[in-house]
Amino acid sequence: MGTPCHHLTGECGCPPGFTGYSCEKTCPPGTYGKNCNQVCQCSAENEECHPVTGNCMCRLGYYGARCNIRCPKGTYGSNCQNLCKCMNGGHCDPESGTCDCTPGFIGADCSKMCPQGQYGPNCLLTCTCQNGGICDHVDGNCTCGLGWTGKLCEKECQPGKYGSGCVLDCSCQHNGTCDRFTGWCRCPEGYYGHSCEHSCDRGWFGERCQQQCNCGDVPCDPETGKCLCPPGKTGEKCDIECRSDQYGPNCSLRCQCANKSQCNPYNGNCICPATWMGPTCKEVWLFTTPAFDIEKSIRYPTSDHVACLAHDYQDKYLYVQK
Repeated sequence: MGTPCHHLTGECGCPPGFTGYSCEKTCPPGTYGKNCNQVCQCSAENEECHPVTGNCMCRLGYYGARCNIRCPKGTYGSNCQNLCKCMNGGHCDPESGTCDCTPGFIGADCSKMCPQGQYGPNCLLTCTCQNGGICDHVDGNCTCGLGWTGKLCEKECQPGKYGSGCVLDCSCQHNGTCDRFTGWCRCPEGYYGHSCEHSCDRGWFGERCQQQCNCGDVPCDPETGKCLCPPGKTGEKCDIECRSDQYGPNCSLRCQCANKSQCNPYNGNCICPATWMGPTCKEVWLFTTPAFDIEKSIRYPTSDHVACLAHDYQDKYLYVQK
């Protein structure tokens, strides 16, 4: 299989790429050419070359004249001629094309997310989220459901907060309580509206203002329904007049009128009898005769009351402080 043997020695003259007594062997690894006396110029990872031409024979995952270049990202196999099929950021083995999936994905081509309750590399880690929290398939972080917060969704929303992760602010007014799941306001008695912003209309009271007052023409307390009596009136239905010593709303104030004077049941003003005067009828009227031209003082023998007569030439009254 080559050149004729030597006419004297009988030794075979082997063609390039072969060696041996009868040219039955190919060149040893790392050599090529006639008599296999040429050294391959391939990289250390790919020492073998074609025994005849010396062209480097690249291993899977390498390419280039010396087979010293790894396959570009996304390719693999002989001379990097095959395209990788890895998805979701999976890394392709340059030799076999096998996918090495990123955390959170599995499958031959990394196309499948971790099943619920698992996460991480090859989906081998178990989620720890509580109260219906959803576990991130990549890093295991919890996304809390409505009304819950905390690293593991283990905490209820604080008052005034609601929603997923408790990040929303409640809008309830007048001490209304906020549902931590939906943000819906539960209004206190006497108020209604989306945010409890309205007080009951006149004539209505109670939860959501659904009960009707029983006070006639008089308004009632929007929370309790109790009749709010105007000045001068009292009683369950505000149909009773104030007592003589009381006045004001629901007759709640005590009159200050003295000396058997009458008290106005609406404003508490005193209606003084004869000889008495002043805001509370505690000051005495004293009448004088005309034409006094000097100041005098009169002391009453039965008390310490003193009436001072001022200079005057007309009929007038004097008063004494009781």
